Amino acid sequence: MRIQHLLRDLPFVGQAEGEKLTYYVFEGNDAYLVFSPNSRGGFNMNVVDKEVPPLISRRFGGQRVTGRTLAEQARS
Repeated sequence: MRIQHLLRDLPFVGQAEGEKLTYYVFEGNDAYLVFSPNSRGGFNMNVVDKEVPPLISRRFGGQRVTGRTLAEQARS
């Protein structure tokens, strides 16, 4: 996936409040880009395939979910 393709004309989807951070979500052409502030005054970015959120929602709908929860449940 090319960076220029990911970042072109990104609409802002919204933000999600985590326990410690606020995550800012933008919709790319093939994936969601999730930005969170880091301790150095910049941002961390994660790419989330567009197929992933519906899968998580079906499996964990209405529950609090962490990255650790997803990793543990993926193994079982």
